[in-house]
Amino acid sequence: MPSAIYASVKPEEVEKIIKDRIESDLSDALAVRRKKNQELGNVLALDSLPEWRHQVRFVSRNYGLIDSESIEDYLKTSGYSGPRKAIRLSREEVIEIVGKSGLRGRGGRLPHVV
Repeated sequence: MPSAIYASVKPEEVEKIIKDRIESDLSDALAVRRKKNQELGNVLALDSLPEWRHQVRFVSRNYGLIDSESIEDYLKTSGYSGPRKAIRLSREEVIEIVGKSGLRGRGGRLPHVV
């Protein structure tokens, strides 16, 4: 089942949405992440919604597309590529890359590296 988006859901509608989802019925969904077949009827593809059309999912781009409990799926989608690269670099190179990236610590300052 594709990921589904619902809009303006009232508390009393949640139980029906969950039951429908268990029964593979997405007919009340606003849109679905990927529309693989016509069985979804009038449910829109998420990319067709004006407010979503130009959004780019970066961090969660594989959500709903890979098995989140499979390390093999994660590795197939470049999982751990950052740490893999970092262990081939010197300590100074890693510090330089992190510094140039603009990443900040939780306090908003560049993290102190020992």
